[in-house]
Amino acid sequence: MIEIKRDRLLFGIFLVILFFYLPKDIYFPSQKSLTPITNPYPPPATPSIPQQGSNTIFLPVILKPQDRYYAQVQKDGQFYGVWATIETPNPVIREPYFSYASINIIGPDGKWIETGLDKGLYTDCIPKFIWAIQPGTLMVVLSPLPTVGMAYQYLIEKITDGQWSLQIITTSGYVIFNTNINNPGLNFGTKIQATGEVNSVSKLNDMGVAGLLYLKWKMANSNWSYWNGYTNGVVNFPPYQIVGVPPDPSNNVQISGNNGNPIPPDAPCP
Repeated sequence: MIEIKRDRLLFGIFLVILFFYLPKDIYFPSQKSLTPITNPYPPPATPSIPQQGSNTIFLPVILKPQDRYYAQVQKDGQFYGVWATIETPNPVIREPYFSYASINIIGPDGKWIETGLDKGLYTDCIPKFIWAIQPGTLMVVLSPLPTVGMAYQYLIEKITDGQWSLQIITTSGYVIFNTNINNPGLNFGTKIQATGEVNSVSKLNDMGVAGLLYLKWKMANSNWSYWNGYTNGVVNFPPYQIVGVPPDPSNNVQISGNNGNPIPPDAPCP
């Protein structure tokens, strides 16, 4: 009898020691020890925006072609630069993501360089200077900023094969932004364009009202020539349009579209 009691006592001591040394979650599962259920359809991650120097940001923007609408003119040939004066509009952005006015030069293999101004979710809902290359990404100039209602000259010209210069200049001739752009394989353009564009699934965004004026292109001998005519590029009318501006409609055009319509209370950038 004494032996049995002693065995039971030793067994009880063993259980007490086991209780203190084993993880408590075995006996008392807590919320901390439970594995949370992972949502099989998580929301898309917001891309980070690394800084590119003190006055530009890099924006990895991927957009669906059917979300974008254009009003543009173009010229075909062989070009070593493109130049235009663009008026600064303040378009209403009623739905994501942007509206902009720009010029570009496109090479025979589809590579291009573009510059102009943009207003949208990626520019803090105020007009800003932008430039971009293909292949590549959109660059937003943080400083200086354009003034709504004022016009600026935008100039892209070849330095050497694959190397291009971009300048933004006031109408009085003061260079306020310049950068050199490396785009290997883009040695000349076979197409130049003056463009208004919106990213707006339902065509609700303004294109703004802006002149793209004094359209010029650069020859192989470094001389500049006026366009003196163009053909229509993509024009998604209505509500967007591009028209010639008298008295020189061959070298001056105006973009517009969807302007003056009511602004919904939830507009991203009124």
